[in-house]
Amino acid sequence: HSTAMTATGAVMREAPSLPGSPPKGKVAAPMVVLEGPTDKGVWTLYMQRVSKAGGPVENTFTPEFVAEIRSCFRRVRDWAATSPSCALVLASTGKFFSNGHDLDWLNSAGRRDQEEFIDNFYDLLAEVLSAPFPVVAAINGH
Repeated sequence: HSTAMTATGAVMREAPSLPGSPPKGKVAAPMVVLEGPTDKGVWTLYMQRVSKAGGPVENTFTPEFVAEIRSCFRRVRDWAATSPSCALVLASTGKFFSNGHDLDWLNSAGRRDQEEFIDNFYDLLAEVLSAPFPVVAAINGH
């Protein structure tokens, strides 16, 4: 039986049933929901970051969004260390997989915050590329 949770570990009452469908039964809208593992060891990380209040899910990257994704990724990596099989699917609940970096945030941040963000983003990419299990992106949109 799989469990869905936010990156901070709050368990969702009902997990998404299909990739690309938004999680149901939640009180708040977390930026990332982690579902899994299935009986085959597959986890799904649903990105659902809304950039502007009332706007669509765009999954633009900010420091908080990167931190949430990395937290979920570490949870899967830790689980994989003691499991015979593991895989991670990255998916979006929005119209697009991701619209890149949040340029509004980048333009408003100071140089030091920008550099720290880029370093953390590259660390996330390195974690994905060096994962000891398959990581697949279910990319939608363009």
